[in-house]
Amino acid sequence: MPHCAPTAWWYSVAEPFSERPRRVLVVCTHAPGAGFAAREALDLALGFAAFDQDIALLFTGDGLRCLRKPAPGEPDGEGIAQLLGVMPDYGITRFIAPEEDLA
Repeated sequence: MPHCAPTAWWYSVAEPFSERPRRVLVVCTHAPGAGFAAREALDLALGFAAFDQDIALLFTGDGLRCLRKPAPGEPDGEGIAQLLGVMPDYGITRFIAPEEDLA
């Protein structure tokens, strides 16, 4: 059976039975043109935001390519850009990138 890597990681921190929203970190490590992994990570973040969770997005490695302007004809580049554009409307305003990946 082939091994399938997860398309998105998420981490949640919350107190059991708490009224406060969970703090969720969604990690995007895939480039926009590398299948549907990057889009699934952003969809996951929007899904958590729909339930009033406190969301942060971490872009690392190839996932940083989601944050740049898409090249003409780049597969799913425009879709990723549109999704990122509506994130603030859903309360997602924290976008994180490791300093060493930006160099």
